[in-house]
Order: sequence, then C-alpha cells, then structure tokens
Amino acid sequence: MFWSKWFRRLRKRKSQFFITGVRLKTLSAYRCKEYQDYIIALNGGDLDTPRVDKRTFGFFGTYKEAEKIVRDNEGDICEGGTFKWMVIEEVRSVLYVHRATSQTFFEFVERWEDSGHYEKIGSIPEPLMNASLKHFEYTMFCEIG
Repeated sequence: MFWSKWFRRLRKRKSQFFITGVRLKTLSAYRCKEYQDYIIALNGGDLDTPRVDKRTFGFFGTYKEAEKIVRDNEGDICEGGTFKWMVIEEVRSVLYVHRATSQTFFEFVERWEDSGHYEKIGSIPEPLMNASLKHFEYTMFCEIG
C-alpha cells in the first residue's frame, strides 16, 4: 500500500531541466601519471585520445529558465571558454533515471563586445559524438546526485 501511493506521487512530479557543460580533453592535460594509466587501462586509447569531460551546473523547473541562463552565459557557466558546449536535458522525476527525455545542445560563441554567449545547434556536435561513442555509452550527460 505504501509503495503504490509513493509511485503515484512520483508520477505526478514535473520534469527538471539540467544544464551541463561539456568539453573534450586529452589525458595528457592531467599531470598525475597514475590517473592517466588508470583511465587508459579502463577505457583504452592513449594520452592524445580526446575524452568527454563534463560538469553539471544546476537544474531548473522550466526549459525557458534554463535556456535563458545558457544563452546569456549567466554566472560565466562557460568558465572563460572552458566548456565549448552546453546541453539542457529534460529529466523526469523517477526513482532510477536512465536517460534524458530530451536534449538541446548549445555551442559557445566568443564576441568582442561581451564575454560571449551560447547559440542553439541542431544536435550533438560531431566531435563530441565521436568521442562519446568511442569511450562511453552516454544516455545522458548530466550527473545527478
């Protein structure tokens, strides 16, 4: 009885929209030799193989709110150009999250008149897709927990 009420309440919850910064980084950028060896043993490749590096900045109740933060680069979420891409992922409120309901990708554009902004792009960027498929099977980029 308790579980059925709990699951009904969980189903009524709205989705959350997570903002995650994504970039490609090679292992040669890390100074720790033990870490480099560990990742190569785990995923293969070499020091110059591009790998996906990501950071989830936060989540919001509406897509519109999340999109405004990304487009305007509020709070310098690009971290001075560190994160070339941002993804907004809609995640339903469920017990175990396996994949995002939708993903919207943005790419950073530098401009001389301001600190830069993000523009919406059609789908996952090609370099990111190639790196993701080689080393990971991403169903979503955001990190929850």
